[in-house]
Amino acid sequence: MKYLGIFLGWMALLASFNGWSQSASVSGHVRFADGELRLANVMIPALGKATASNLDGEFILQNIEPGEHRLTVRAIGCVPISQTVTIRASENLHLDFTQQPDPLLLHEAVVSATRNAVDASEAPVVVSRIHPASIQNNQGNSVAEVLNLSPGLRSENNCQNCGFTQVRMNGLEGSYSQILINSQPVFSALAGVYGLELLPPALIERIEVVRGGGSVLHGGNAIAGTINIITRDPEANAFSLSHQHGLINGEATDRSTSVNGSIVNEKRTSGLSLFGVIRQRDHWDANGDGISEITLLENQTAGFNAFHRIHPRSKFTLSGFGIAEFRRGGSHFDREPHQSSIAEQLRHRMGSLQAGWEHQSADYRNSTQAYVSVQTVDRASYYGGGGRLIAPGDSLTDDDLIALNAYGQSDDLTAVAGVRHTRELTPDLRVTTGAEYVSNRVDDAMPGYGRSIAQRVQTLGAYVQTEWQITKTLSTLAGIRVDHLESDGRFGFTDTVALNAVALTVAVPRIALRYAPHDRWSFRAGYAEGYRGPQAFNEDLHIETVGGSARFTVLADDLRTERSRSFTGSANYAVSTGQSQLNLLAEGFHTVLGDPFIESDPVELDNGASFVTKRNGSGARVYGVNMEGNFALRRTWALRSGFTLQAAQFDEAEVLWEDEASGLPATMTTNLLRTPRAYGFAGVTYAPLTGWNAAATFIYTGSMDVAHTIDPETEYTVIKSTPAFGEVNLRLGYRFEKVEGLELGIVVINATNSFQRDFDSGPLRDAGYVYGPLRPRTFTVQLNWSVG
Repeated sequence: MKYLGIFLGWMALLASFNGWSQSASVSGHVRFADGELRLANVMIPALGKATASNLDGEFILQNIEPGEHRLTVRAIGCVPISQTVTIRASENLHLDFTQQPDPLLLHEAVVSATRNAVDASEAPVVVSRIHPASIQNNQGNSVAEVLNLSPGLRSENNCQNCGFTQVRMNGLEGSYSQILINSQPVFSALAGVYGLELLPPALIERIEVVRGGGSVLHGGNAIAGTINIITRDPEANAFSLSHQHGLINGEATDRSTSVNGSIVNEKRTSGLSLFGVIRQRDHWDANGDGISEITLLENQTAGFNAFHRIHPRSKFTLSGFGIAEFRRGGSHFDREPHQSSIAEQLRHRMGSLQAGWEHQSADYRNSTQAYVSVQTVDRASYYGGGGRLIAPGDSLTDDDLIALNAYGQSDDLTAVAGVRHTRELTPDLRVTTGAEYVSNRVDDAMPGYGRSIAQRVQTLGAYVQTEWQITKTLSTLAGIRVDHLESDGRFGFTDTVALNAVALTVAVPRIALRYAPHDRWSFRAGYAEGYRGPQAFNEDLHIETVGGSARFTVLADDLRTERSRSFTGSANYAVSTGQSQLNLLAEGFHTVLGDPFIESDPVELDNGASFVTKRNGSGARVYGVNMEGNFALRRTWALRSGFTLQAAQFDEAEVLWEDEASGLPATMTTNLLRTPRAYGFAGVTYAPLTGWNAAATFIYTGSMDVAHTIDPETEYTVIKSTPAFGEVNLRLGYRFEKVEGLELGIVVINATNSFQRDFDSGPLRDAGYVYGPLRPRTFTVQLNWSVG
């Protein structure tokens, strides 16, 4: 037995050496046709083998089993390469690759479609993206100002006094879309009131937009779709400094300075990026009545992104940002708010922290992610009017007391924790399971008006999703999410207190199909469901002034859960050659809402405030088509465009205002308000000579119905049809050859000065009667410097 053991040991050792001697390797170079330096990922997915090239383009894959394998090469901004290679025992196979540029980023890896990184051209749902270049070409100072550059999206201003903005997707208002930061639903209802204007471009790597229901992955509120803000990761040692100075209508200044820096160690196992932004904007009065249409704004933002790899397949991430913002609109900016004839003033303190861990198994067929996020918002506010300078000895009048009553305080805390696991059962079948807990607590109070909201919402969700490549031409995505939501709210208004305790369990399914009969054609179809619980959303936490006093939103006692069913279908044609790229898309959508939330029945109170009631409507539907066309020729020309035709209607006419004692007819509508029948954009960039580049963008907003309160005493509200608007943005840039990384840009926003002409005047105006482009003609000079 002793000698048998020695013999077996020698045989095992000999077998291990023999297996080692049979293994092979693949090495080579990756070059880039446009001459830029990038890092490329080289993979043999079936074997779980992957590596990255260095900046000289060199790579090596070791210990490869002999046989025929599929090898892929991917790099940011390039068309991926996929090639079958035959590897023989003990061979060191040398391969050279040349990657062609992907100017339209048709093959960019996106995460919003499935929560797993996937080639955009192969994603089961359409994913649109907005990149920093588009933001720079249109002088975007915030996320809100650039979302018009994605098909089916439209940013709008909802308040003359405070500049409350929201984004509508596929005809539905902002609360029907889920705002994500790095794929996490940490953007709370209170943050959503002004959050899109708080977030600066320096924070953003890209914005991914998925139109159509996405509730399975991201929660019930993703009825219209998701907007995923991807923050910048440290990729290389780099530094940039940017300043831009603008003049609104040639009068009010809008200036901002941003700085970015990142550092990565030599082994690329750790990295840190830092950014900071300071912005100052003066108020601007459009019609000379002494009351602003664009708010005074001061914003300071700082943040960071960091990662550390303890193992090539394990990665920790940590990111966060803090925002301090002051904004004020109205009149008498040299006085305290309560001394003004009308004023809306806010001070925001917003903080966000996200931590995550990702791990892949040795065969790269299992991926696990765990994450936690926390976001806080502190808002000190004033919404009111009728104030004056009070001299010593003056008695306080009723108007003085109303003005002094208009201060408020809001506090918000949101926490998110989740875990996700993806298992590749076969090369053609992948299953993702996950669980997510979201907690939100908001306390909002204006004691002088007797208004208070104390709301606690907790949602525990679990989901499962399968991605199945049925054949070479047909793939499917199917999943279901089950949410258990508990909402406990105390809503106080004047002498009335309403308690709203809701516990509900909702299941929402999703299915999508992609059929690609040719490498240039893709056809997609999808169905998804969603819901919105009976709770306060961001539009409820916004306060506007009508007739010089604050207007609030209250919830009806019998408010029911709103449900949705969403259908989408699209045809996509894309072709790439060595010189050009073309991408054409037509996408139909149809969303059916059951028990939709609507606001109606404005009531004037004795204390000077008024309120509207959020109640359920009979039903509604939004349907239409999004069209997208993109073209790029070499690195010289690029054209991007998107256009939407749609209809948005209630099943039955809804009453917005009614007062039988007035003798006036009730105001009714069958159309969803603030939803244009047509809107879209077209942008072209041109770089004819070394150092020079030019860009032009046209943004169109068609006619729509809006509500207008024309009698402050009775709250009499009418519906008006707005004119169409065409906004032209122009940019000319020059990159200096003698100073590395220095670029000068001249931008004209809304060159045609297409802007609303019929603003209400005076302190009794309806501040919500605002529509059209966010800015009048604005001239801006940009100076950017970057190294690394």
